[in-house]
Amino acid sequence: MKKYRRKVFLAVLLVALQVFGAVQVRAELIPARQEIRVGLTSMYSGKETLTIYNTTIGYGYCVNNTYLQESVFSSTNGFTFTPVNGYFVAENKIYGSHQAAKQAADIYQSMGIEAYPGSTYQCSWRVYFGNAVKYSEAEKLVKTLLDITGSDTYEILTGSIYRIKMTGTFGTVLIDVDEHYAYPQLRPLTENEKGVRLVELGSRSYRGRVEIGRYNKSKLTAVNIVPIEEYLYGVVPSEMPSTWHEEALKAQAVCARSYALIKAGYGGESNAKKGYKIVDTVSSQVYKGYLTESLKANQAVDATKGEMVCYNNKVIAAYYFSTSGGRTESSKDVWAVNLPYLQSVPDIYEKNASRMVWQERLTLAEIQKALEGQGIPFDKVEELKIFKTTDTGRVHALSALGGNRSLTLQGTTIRTVLNLHSTKFKIVRKGDIPDEVSVLSATGMESGRISNMYIASADGVAKASVDLEQYIVQSAEDLRNYPKAAPEHEDELLFAGMGYGHGVGMSQYGAKGMAEAGYTYKEIIEYYFTGAYVR
Repeated sequence: MKKYRRKVFLAVLLVALQVFGAVQVRAELIPARQEIRVGLTSMYSGKETLTIYNTTIGYGYCVNNTYLQESVFSSTNGFTFTPVNGYFVAENKIYGSHQAAKQAADIYQSMGIEAYPGSTYQCSWRVYFGNAVKYSEAEKLVKTLLDITGSDTYEILTGSIYRIKMTGTFGTVLIDVDEHYAYPQLRPLTENEKGVRLVELGSRSYRGRVEIGRYNKSKLTAVNIVPIEEYLYGVVPSEMPSTWHEEALKAQAVCARSYALIKAGYGGESNAKKGYKIVDTVSSQVYKGYLTESLKANQAVDATKGEMVCYNNKVIAAYYFSTSGGRTESSKDVWAVNLPYLQSVPDIYEKNASRMVWQERLTLAEIQKALEGQGIPFDKVEELKIFKTTDTGRVHALSALGGNRSLTLQGTTIRTVLNLHSTKFKIVRKGDIPDEVSVLSATGMESGRISNMYIASADGVAKASVDLEQYIVQSAEDLRNYPKAAPEHEDELLFAGMGYGHGVGMSQYGAKGMAEAGYTYKEIIEYYFTGAYVR
């Protein structure tokens, strides 16, 4: 029992460390034009093959925040990248350009020896031979080269987890990594009809440059190196509908910019060991590149160019989420880190949120399977209890019981393991009366079911609707939900919840409601981030 509790505690601690690895940076230390590295893991990670469909690309390296293009490649069918393993033989000579290395490789080809140019770093090219599976095969190749050329300037290169091939109608280039551990970056050279240069990677298009590498793995991942403002063009409409009020979009742009500047970690430098820290999914910020851009979202980014969320003259990671369900949460109750600008506030402007209320039904067997799916084995879940809640009604700790064992899940681990929209939920069992409340009447406090009550509203007095799955009761500080019906089976649990996301920072639906009520983006941000301001 102890080891499982420790395992879950470590999981929660790991989440906290990942979330808060960096939370503040002094504002004056951030460059005006900041490039970041974004791992395109949603579609272009763990791949045996990746293809860039541009017909012409610039090839070079980013060194000291400056991109140095050294070659131009053309290919009528684009450029295909594949990982390569095994043993290579290389000519022990450095050439200053791709053209020089290719001319030397062509001479070997004319002798009937498979050869191609290989790129190691800036203007450093070699000629490579073969791709032997066994070392003995490489030795035979060296002997063949000696017999044909009479030269002994060849060496056998051992296996590498970094090498990849780039192929196209231009031929083949082996991309190797020397002591600089740098991958080349590919840059678009032509503009589209709107004057924008784009890398056409698979089915998506990206501003900036693309680096394709293995990053200590067996397969390929693509990384987008892009200026922060152009990155935001692809983030804002991916995270918030472009049809929303412009002040909400501006608030989203400023929060996304602050988050990226804190969390990106790596700049534009070519690097095979430091691939990326942020990705293009909900694990960081959703980023879909150029094709999702919209005029209205771009205008919101441009209108707030360079602006960030600050606290005590330091840029903060401005967290945000979809819907709070009535009140945001403090960081201490979600990630066990108490930050003064991430405190709980009433979220009274959330209107028509798509996941204001939700329900999920899970059997005890499904809960057991969910635990096992997260690497938390449990023989048999017989009961699930809410162990602790926060002041906002979110579940802080949840206990699974079975046999002589118990297991406690905490914080965001609950949402991850059970795949719930938020941790603001109630558990309803067979036999419960979930919509029972106490109300003050002329004769004192009385208990009753909301479904049997009459509700006073601006339109008059009417009986509570029987069509609703849950009833929402509003107070001055929060909202509470009351599901109408309980499960019909003993082994089934009803999770009746509110909100969507971790609940810390800015509520996107709340920002929408505040903008529609006349608040500016700065006022929205200052409301959700206690003591913070836009700079």
